[in-house]
Amino acid sequence: MKKHHGACRINEIKFTGSEVIDDSNNSYACTPTINLKSLVANVEDTKKETTAVTYQGAKTAVVKTITPRYGSVVGGESVTFGGTGFDSSHANYEIIIDGVKCEATAATSTSVTCTTAKRPGLRKSTLSITMTGKGSVSTQGKVFRYVQLWSSDTTWGGEFSPMDGETVHVPAGFNLLVDVDRTPKLNAVLVEGSLIFAPNA
Repeated sequence: MKKHHGACRINEIKFTGSEVIDDSNNSYACTPTINLKSLVANVEDTKKETTAVTYQGAKTAVVKTITPRYGSVVGGESVTFGGTGFDSSHANYEIIIDGVKCEATAATSTSVTCTTAKRPGLRKSTLSITMTGKGSVSTQGKVFRYVQLWSSDTTWGGEFSPMDGETVHVPAGFNLLVDVDRTPKLNAVLVEGSLIFAPNA
C-alpha cells in the first residue's frame, strides 16, 4: 500500500459571508486567516494565517451605466452594462437580475450585453455580475428594473386600468412604470414597491 504524507481528510469546508473594508485608497493589503474548528472533544480550534493579499481598485471591474434602466417582465430585452475592467469574452460572464439569469450575448473591455429572461412573481430588484477568473463586478448599487406598464391591461390583471376615485396599491417587489401622459384623479396611491415615471419632455 502506498503511503501519502502531509495530507488529511476534510469532510466539509464552508465559507460564509463577506467583510467590507471602508477604505478610500486604491489598494488594500491584508492577511487572510483560516479558522479550523475541530469536531473532536478536548481539541482546541486552530487559526492559520495565509500569504498576504493585495486588492487593487484598478483590477476591479465597475458598472457605470445600464442601458436601458428598465424593461418588461416578459423578458427578451437587450441590456448593456457599461464600465471599466470588463472581460471581452461574453462566455466568461454570469449575469443574474432579480434571481433570474440574463444570458450574455456580447462583450468588450468596456461593456457587456445580455438578454433578459421572464421574471416571475414579486421580487426585490437585485443585480449580480461575475466574470470567470476575475470575480464579482462592482455594480455600485445600480440595478435594472423589470417593470409593469400602467398602460397595459395585464398589469391590472386583465381588467381596465384604474379610474377616478380608485386606490392604487404597488406591492413590494412590483415596479410600476407610468407610461401615460395623464392618470385618473385617484383617491390614494400606496407604494411599497417602486413607482417609476418614464422620461418625457
